[in-house]
Parts: sequence; structure tokens; C-alpha cells
Amino acid sequence: MLRRYIKPEDVEKYVSGEYDAVRGCISREGDCNDVGDFEDIFETFRLDYDNIPYHSTDKSYWKIEFKSTNKELKKINLDNTYGYELGGNNTLPDPCTQNAFTGSKNGKVIPEWNLEKAVKYRKDSLITKIERGRMVEQYKFNDGIWRKVK
Repeated sequence: MLRRYIKPEDVEKYVSGEYDAVRGCISREGDCNDVGDFEDIFETFRLDYDNIPYHSTDKSYWKIEFKSTNKELKKINLDNTYGYELGGNNTLPDPCTQNAFTGSKNGKVIPEWNLEKAVKYRKDSLITKIERGRMVEQYKFNDGIWRKVK
């Protein structure tokens, strides 16, 4: 299972179908098992990029979780994940590390990759809102549409 943290204002774009696939930086769910509350997520995944609406004091966040095939994983763009020093062409500013790992300040380092092309949703993909550590809203992708399940 792969994961991407998404902006609250983008949730409706995913659910309505305006966004028809996952783009950008992703991580594996299994690599995130020891990441706890939102402050921990904020620090581990460095959600302090410019134009990101999250703050370390927030009490809720949204994530999209999805499965992928080996063929789809070829869409991971290592050239755009790695910076020049590692043979790539990633020029994203700090906090991007340009080395395929998050630049956490809390000692938790998570592998992270950049998708070259979008990955279409598959059956049972989830969009979930977590608030104060509890799931408060969730959508599931089936039969080509997102359906609210909670």
C-alpha cells in the first residue's frame, strides 16, 4: 500500500473526479508504522513546504492510500527524486533532501519517491481524514467513483 498526504482543499477534487490519479511524492504505508500523531507526521514527512496548508499545531490531516502494480511503479521518476549529486535532476528546495528520504527533524527517516506520471486509482483505494488520531471521514474508490463510507 502506498500513501500520499494531501491538502484539505484538494479532497473534493479527488472525490469529484477532477483529479483522476495520484501525483507527486509518495511513501510506502509499511514504512510509516511508527509515525504517530499529526505533529510526528508533520515533522517526519516535512509538511512545511511552501504553499502547504498544514501547520505543526493542526489536529487533523488527509491522506490517500492506494495499491500499485509493478508496472505502475515504473512511473516513479528517480531522476526527479534524486538531486544532481546523486545523478538526478531534482531541484526542489528544502525541506526536500533530493536523496529519496524525508528530511525529518525528529530522527525518523522515511523512503519517499516522486511519481513521474500519475498512477490511476485502483479498487479499494482510500481517502481518509484523521482528526486527533481517529478516523473521522473516509472515501473508498470502487466501480470508478469515490464513495463516502464514514
